[in-house]
Amino acid sequence: MNEEAYHAILRRLGVERTAHPATPENRRVVAFRRQFEEWKLANRPGVPLLTLPDAPRPEIGRCVSCGETTRDEWRCTACLRALHVALSLPAAL
Repeated sequence: MNEEAYHAILRRLGVERTAHPATPENRRVVAFRRQFEEWKLANRPGVPLLTLPDAPRPEIGRCVSCGETTRDEWRCTACLRALHVALSLPAAL
């Protein structure tokens, strides 16, 4: 089992709440949490479209949060995992 799979299992079990510091996912988690906290402090309803600060404008075939190429999804796997961690949601299946 590789380290990424190990941490994914821990996150699914609710044992590990934050991303591993060596992964790009950690940068995403920090950015998404910051944006969500700012949104809440501004008393805005719902959840904003969370993106990396340097993400390009959204376009078809690219992740809406970071701009990486995706197949049919609108978020890449790394951003989806980071979103779940940042918002303390259950892991995506």
